Amino acid sequence: MHTSESILKSILQMSPFPGWNAAALHAALSDSISRLEFDLLFPNGTESLISAYHAYLVTLLSESILELSIDLGTTAKIRWMMHTHFEHILRHSEAERAALSELYHPSIAITAPAYVGQLTDVMWRAAGDESTDMNYYTKRISLGTVYVATLVYWHTSSAPIDGVMQFFDDRLDNLKSVTKGAKEYAPSPDNIMKNVRLLKAVFWDK
Repeated sequence: MHTSESILKSILQMSPFPGWNAAALHAALSDSISRLEFDLLFPNGTESLISAYHAYLVTLLSESILELSIDLGTTAKIRWMMHTHFEHILRHSEAERAALSELYHPSIAITAPAYVGQLTDVMWRAAGDESTDMNYYTKRISLGTVYVATLVYWHTSSAPIDGVMQFFDDRLDNLKSVTKGAKEYAPSPDNIMKNVRLLKAVFWDK
C-alpha cells in the first residue's frame, strides 16, 4: 500500500525533475502505482502534489529539530532551523523551483500562506515561543515575510547556502530583534500574500 509520502519521495528522486503535472508524474510511475490509487492519494492533482511536498518539508524540519541544541539563544535557534530548511530545499532545488512556478494558479497560490505559517510555527515553537497574544501572530508573520523574501533571493541570485543565510541574517537585522520584532518594522498580515505575488512575478511574469 502506497502513501503520499512514499510516492512523493519517488517523485523527488526523478532526474531531471519533470515538474508537478499529475498526469505526467503518474505516467512516469505507472509501473508502480495505478492511476486510481494515484488519484486517491492526490485528488486535486498538482495542488495536492505540491501540498504534499510542502508537508514533507515541514516534516523534514520537525525531524531535524531533534538535533537542535538547547543551549542556543532564540535567534541562533531560528537561524539554525532556517539554514537546515534551506539545505532540505537545495537537495530538491528543481522540485522547489517547479513548485514556485505553479504559483500563478490561484488554487496553489492561496495555499502558500498556510504553508509558510506551518513552517514558521514549527520554528517558533522549537525556539521556545509560548506567546498566546498578538506576539504569537506578529512573530510568525515577521519570520514568514523574511523567509519568503529569502526564498525569492535564493532563486533570483543562485547564491550558495552561505549567501542565502547572509541575506536571511540581514533581513533579521532589519527587524532589529527576531524575538521582539520592533514596532517600526512589524509587517502587516498582508505581507505574506504580497510576497507570494512577488514570487508569482518572479516565476511566471517572465
